[in-house]
Amino acid sequence: MPTSDPNNPPLHFGDWTYDPNRRLLLKAGEERRVKPLLDRLLRRLIQHAGATLGREQLIAEVWTRTHVNDEVLSRAIAELRALLDDEAREPRYIETLAKGGYRWMVGVATLPEVMRPQDPAEGGDPRFQRLPGRHAAFLSGVLIAAMLAVLGWLAFRQAPGDASAVNLLNARPLTADSRLELDPRFDRDGRVAYIRRAIDGSEHELVLVDRRGQRERVLWRSPHALRYPAPAPNGSGVAVLHWPEGRCEMLLIDLLDAQSRRLGDCGVASSPQWTKDASALLFSAPIGDAGAPSGLAMLDVGTGQVTGLTVAAHDEGHHVDPRLSTDGRWLIYASLRDGERQLWRTDWPALRQRESLLARPEPVDGHALAVDNTDIWVAGDLLRYRALHRLRLDRTIELVGGRGAQTIDVAADGALVWTQAEYDGDVWLTGTKANPVRSVASSRRHESQPAFSQDGRRLALVSNRGGSEGIVVVTLGEDAQTDQITPLALDPALRWVRPSWTGDDRALILTAYADNRTRLFRYLLDEARVEPLTDAEENAFHGIELADRRLYRRGVKGHFELVQTRLDNLRVEVVPVGQVSAYRANARWLVWRAPGDSGLRATPLDAPAMADPVASLDDGDSEAFALIDDWLYFAAEGKLWRRILPDGAPEQVALPNAIDASRPSLAVGPEGQLAVAGEPRVSMDLMIVTPSDG
Repeated sequence: MPTSDPNNPPLHFGDWTYDPNRRLLLKAGEERRVKPLLDRLLRRLIQHAGATLGREQLIAEVWTRTHVNDEVLSRAIAELRALLDDEAREPRYIETLAKGGYRWMVGVATLPEVMRPQDPAEGGDPRFQRLPGRHAAFLSGVLIAAMLAVLGWLAFRQAPGDASAVNLLNARPLTADSRLELDPRFDRDGRVAYIRRAIDGSEHELVLVDRRGQRERVLWRSPHALRYPAPAPNGSGVAVLHWPEGRCEMLLIDLLDAQSRRLGDCGVASSPQWTKDASALLFSAPIGDAGAPSGLAMLDVGTGQVTGLTVAAHDEGHHVDPRLSTDGRWLIYASLRDGERQLWRTDWPALRQRESLLARPEPVDGHALAVDNTDIWVAGDLLRYRALHRLRLDRTIELVGGRGAQTIDVAADGALVWTQAEYDGDVWLTGTKANPVRSVASSRRHESQPAFSQDGRRLALVSNRGGSEGIVVVTLGEDAQTDQITPLALDPALRWVRPSWTGDDRALILTAYADNRTRLFRYLLDEARVEPLTDAEENAFHGIELADRRLYRRGVKGHFELVQTRLDNLRVEVVPVGQVSAYRANARWLVWRAPGDSGLRATPLDAPAMADPVASLDDGDSEAFALIDDWLYFAAEGKLWRRILPDGAPEQVALPNAIDASRPSLAVGPEGQLAVAGEPRVSMDLMIVTPSDG
C-alpha cells in the first residue's frame, strides 16, 4: 500500500474526514473507498473551495482522455454526491451553478498530525489496530468535535483584509436618499466619497459619508455632471471628473476648505487612480491619432505634466478605470468597447507585458482589487447574473451576490461598498391617434430588444421578469389590458437575448448565453419547443432567418465577422463587409456597423460589399437602429431619424413625449409603428459590508 505523504495530509469537511493517500472517506466508523476518477474530481473541487469551476475546466483537468462530454461529467458529479450523501436539490458539499459549473460549498481543514488516521500495514504501531464499530464511532465523534474547534480557530484568525471574510448576507444600506448615488470610493480613514445626483440630472453633489455614524458632508455642488471621485491617499482632497459645457475636466476638491482646483482635461468617463505617494493621478485620456480610443495617462499634480502610459488599438476600445495593487506591483485596468469590457493586468510601473483576465469581453460595470491583491472584485454580468463576483488570476469566477451591483471599492480592512441599481425599463409602442403611445408588457423589471413579427401583430421582447433574461411574446390588443403576454418555455439557467422572427412568423431565432459561450436556437411557437441550430457554430450570435438564408455574427479570436448559411444546402459563407459589431438585415438590405465605428453602412443583401457610411449613431448607441423595407431608422443627437436607402435624405421622426429617444433599442413594424425601449427608470443606492458584520 502507498506510504503516507506528509504533503498530502488528511482533510476534514462537513461530516467527513478524507485521506487522499488511501482514497478513503471516513465518517462515524464508516469508510468508503473513492475510485481514482472521483478522487481526482474531489481533489480539484476541494483545491478551489468556494470558487466556481466551469464544466470545460473540470473536464480538461480531471479526465485524461481528450473527448469527454458534459454527460460524463454530470454522471461523475452524481456519483461523487452519492458517496458524500449529498443531494443535488439541497446540496451541502457540491453546488450546481446553473450550467456555469460547480462549486465546493464547505470549508476544508487539514488535520493535525496527531489526529490523522493511520493504517498499521503502513508502518504504524501494531498496538493501535482499527477499532470496531462503537469505539470507532466515539473516536470519530471526538475527531469531528476537535476539527470544528480547529475550523472555528481558523475562521477567527482570518486576516480582516481577506476578501472572503465579508458576508454579503450582512450587507446594509450606507445611505438612504431618493436621489441616485454613484461611484463610491473609500478614503484612507474608511469614509466613503460618492456622487449624489438628482433624478432629472439638474444637480450633482460630491459627498463624503462616515460609514459608522453615516454622518455626511457635501464637499461640492454643480449643475453639471460629476462622476468618479478618487480620495487622495494623503487625505488632502478628492479628485473628481466634471463636465461643464459637455467637456471633461478633472478637479481636486480640498477637504479642508472645499475649494476646487482644476487639474486638467480628461477623455472618456473613467474612474481615476492616485499613485501611492499622492503625487500623480492615472486617468483615461486621448493618446495617439485623432479619433483613436483613449489610453491611460499619468498627470503630475504638482507640475501639470501629462505622460502617456498606454495606447489603445481601434478594435480594443478605450482604456478605463486603472487600479494599482496595494503592494505597488500591478496595474489592473479595463478596455471598453460597445458596452463590454476586457480586464487586463500589467506590471507597474514598467508596463512591459500584460495579460487578459477574462475569457472574453463581458458586461462589466466596475472592478476593484482585494486587499491581498490575489482576487479582483467585479461588478457586472459574468455568470448570466448582474451582481458581485470574485475573479481570480487563473480566470476562475465566483458569483458572490449583491444583485444589481455596479461600481465597487474595497477598503484597507476588507470592507466593500458598491452601488446597487434597480432598473425598471419599459417598451413603448406608437399606435393610433386615439392612443398615440402606450407601454407593452409593463412590469417592475426591465424589458428591451423589441422585435415585430412579419405581420406586425406580435412583439417579442427580452425581459428579466423571471430572474435572468428570457423572452416573452406579446400578442398586441387595442390597449395594455387586452394584450396577451406569453413567456416562452426556455431553460432559466441560460440568458436568452436577441429575438428575431422567421419569415413565416412560426418561430423565433434566439441567442443563448451558456458560460462564456453563445449558441443559436429556434423556438417553435405552435409547439412551445426550443431546438438548437446545429448548423450554426458555437459562439454564433444574433441570428436572422430570411426566406433563403440565415445570417449570424461570429467571433474568431476577437475578430467579429458576419456569416450566412444558405438554407437549401447549409453552406456557410463569410459576408465580405469586414468586422461587424451590430447588424440588421431584410430581403433587400444589410446594414451594419464595425467595432469602434459609429457609422452605419448599407449594402444590397444579394451583392454585399464594403460601403461608405449612410448614417452615424451617437457614441455608445451601438444597437439603436432598425430596418424595414427600404427605410433605415436610427438614433442620433438624442432624436430618432429615418432615411430611405440607398441615398435618401435623413428626416426626423416625431415621437410622443412619453418616449425617450436617448440610447434606445427599437423596432419598426410593417405599417410604420414603432416599439422603443427608452432609457429605463432606475434607482441607485449605496450598500456596504465589513468583515465585522459577518
